[in-house]
Amino acid sequence: MITIPALFLAASVLVGPDKIVLPQPAPKVGQSAAYALAIEFEAMGQKGAYSGNVKRTVLTVGTDGSTEVESATEGQKISIGGGDQDLPDSNETVKTDPDGHILARDPFENSLSECLAAFVRVRLPKDGAEVGHTWKFDMKGDDRFGELTATLEGKQEFAGRECVAIKVAYTTKSGNLAKGSTYFLASNGVLAGLTMSFDDLEMGPGLAVPGTAKMTLTSLEGF
Repeated sequence: MITIPALFLAASVLVGPDKIVLPQPAPKVGQSAAYALAIEFEAMGQKGAYSGNVKRTVLTVGTDGSTEVESATEGQKISIGGGDQDLPDSNETVKTDPDGHILARDPFENSLSECLAAFVRVRLPKDGAEVGHTWKFDMKGDDRFGELTATLEGKQEFAGRECVAIKVAYTTKSGNLAKGSTYFLASNGVLAGLTMSFDDLEMGPGLAVPGTAKMTLTSLEGF
């Protein structure tokens, strides 16, 4: 149901009191990382929840640093109005250029998958940025994405660890707005997780969220 592409970042480097740089190392075949994904939402007066585990693994690495990565989601469960349902496992393969921009992928299953993919793809400019800097993140012409605006919030604690936080405002192709933050470990720059809130997003075929919803992605292993 929900998949996540790869994100591989190197150690965070502070340049001066406020500027942060997140360089990007060359990924290696077999590298993997796992995350827990949780969503709480309210639709048509009923509360619901989703949970699942996401693992991403590097399949191939080109001579130019481009990658092919498998993202597998397992253990998916959804609860709506007191009823629980197990969901089938899902897989997604993503290709990126040396900068991590998506080159080719299967179409998004829904707008929630689109938002999740956008949030985990955000990163600082190559030469870094000062706290408070705002920029439009370039999706390299992939017309499956909407528009993403990012702001460097600086160092914050997330899931009990010191992280670098980037505030995200993402408008989907259908015009819905998702807001939140993406977090990278301050010690090594690895994706630590994200938080997201949104209204009226499609979560799956025939399953929309006309109320509010909140998502949390938290790292489990792989760093």
